[in-house]
Amino acid sequence: MKNLTERQKEILDLIKSYIGDYGFPPTRADISKKLGFKSANAAEQHLRAIEKKGFIKILSGASRGIVLNEEEEKGIPVIGLVAAGGPILAQENIEKRVPYSQNLLTESVDYYLRVKGDSMVDVGIFEEDLIGVKKTNDIKEGSVVVARINDEVTVKTLKKLSSEEVISAVGSPPEDTRAFFRGKCLEKWPENVIIANWDSMVFDTGEQNLHRVPMLEPLKGTAQHVGDLIDSCETVIELIDSISESV
Repeated sequence: MKNLTERQKEILDLIKSYIGDYGFPPTRADISKKLGFKSANAAEQHLRAIEKKGFIKILSGASRGIVLNEEEEKGIPVIGLVAAGGPILAQENIEKRVPYSQNLLTESVDYYLRVKGDSMVDVGIFEEDLIGVKKTNDIKEGSVVVARINDEVTVKTLKKLSSEEVISAVGSPPEDTRAFFRGKCLEKWPENVIIANWDSMVFDTGEQNLHRVPMLEPLKGTAQHVGDLIDSCETVIELIDSISESV
């Protein structure tokens, strides 16, 4: 291998550092932004020079197709369970790596994710399947996406709600899920609701501390479970006191 210039060493170090942090190589745009190049083409020229000197291999047709020669067989990370709150591609989440040469998909992917649960069987995705995931800012209605909701990583079909649908979800929430509790609280005490997440709500009762109500179990916020309780409470303080007494 030929010696690298100082700039080429800087780029090679950046690639190694990026792979260490995220589990996959940077794009040309990532390199350009980090090192202050005016265009991604400048990064491409440097990468080609580094490839000629034998330090990397560039895979055609892949925005992240940069392979370190000494790590070529590390390949595409396979992600299993994702640690709460951490990056999806953190080292502790990686089960193994699939060599780039064994990628059977028609497009390059940033990582594979092992599916947990059976909520996507209707679109042919089953528990323990490996799905290829590619980062993009261009997400269309109906696309299958990987999303982080608080500390949970989930695979779902994207549906963009209109403002009318959002208002309807608050005013007429489904009665058979925890969305009922969230919607009814927003309808009855909107001035007291600080945060309304999928799995918790935070209320301001005017006291020194805010009050968080966890909603971890989907069937414990239904109309059958809490409908009478919400109707019987005049204030959000009464609601929180009643919930605390029942726990």
